[in-house]
Amino acid sequence: MTGGSNKRVSLAALIATRPGHPARMIYRTRTSRGKDQRKGFTESWLRVYRLPPYASELNPVEPVWSNLKRSLANLAKQDIGQLTALIKTRLRRMQYRPVLLDGFLAKTGLDLSNFQN
Repeated sequence: MTGGSNKRVSLAALIATRPGHPARMIYRTRTSRGKDQRKGFTESWLRVYRLPPYASELNPVEPVWSNLKRSLANLAKQDIGQLTALIKTRLRRMQYRPVLLDGFLAKTGLDLSNFQN
């Protein structure tokens, strides 16, 4: 998401689930303020695994982005700091709604029972 000129807010998120526990969403934001800065994440918490060809309908985080973008659509942001704060607020609201996160997981249609311990 951009907040004007070349400033950018990068987002990464995951939804984790465990049998008998509510779903959890973990997210990180990174604000890039200049043209010379990297646009992606370099934090050590992020691990990249090569997966089969991209299928957005199987990714439970895709509805998170859709929900977030819809909630920001008609709001005017003054600067990149305000946009970042607003994004974090909206993601935090989703984070504390496990029923919503369960719905995002259910939307994929994946059978997660195979991953139980």
